[in-house]
Amino acid sequence: RPFSNEAAARGLSSGHQVILHLPLEPLAQGEQSEKITITVNSSDEEIRDITKKAIQSIPGLIGVNNHQGSRATADRRVMKVVLAALKENSLFFLDSRTNSQSVGGEAARQMAVRTGDNELFLDNKDDVTAIKEKLRMAQAMAIKHGTVTVIGHARMNTARAVSEMVPELESNGIKLIFVSQIVN
Repeated sequence: RPFSNEAAARGLSSGHQVILHLPLEPLAQGEQSEKITITVNSSDEEIRDITKKAIQSIPGLIGVNNHQGSRATADRRVMKVVLAALKENSLFFLDSRTNSQSVGGEAARQMAVRTGDNELFLDNKDDVTAIKEKLRMAQAMAIKHGTVTVIGHARMNTARAVSEMVPELESNGIKLIFVSQIVN
């Protein structure tokens, strides 16, 4: 994306961590939103090339998660090639879990790539009140299980909802941490 490097640099300089949002093929072809996307029809060489170029294009990466990818993450061959490139660069993989049939996390564990799974999307509905309710659901999951991994998009309403919810979450014993602290 045109502003990815700038966004990464700003994030790093603000003490944040940078994760690559790697475009992978969705189940519905009409939903594919990126010009360059890893598909199940991509050759191993194409997958390696796209993944490596994407990794090299963003400074300071510590991990990768899938953008869309409901078809590609369910394909073991595709995921093994992507994960091999991540392993070469000591990057973790966060499976967005856009498909319950994903083999991403399982393949990562088999290849000794640090990994984790998204457990809840916060902002499928771009509405502050709805996002706050999802954050309260995440809070309940974290209290029950000890941790929870959630994904939100780079949207103003998501940032606002999270910012407004931090005091409530913290008062209930919830600590927001980087996903890199819980992938294994």
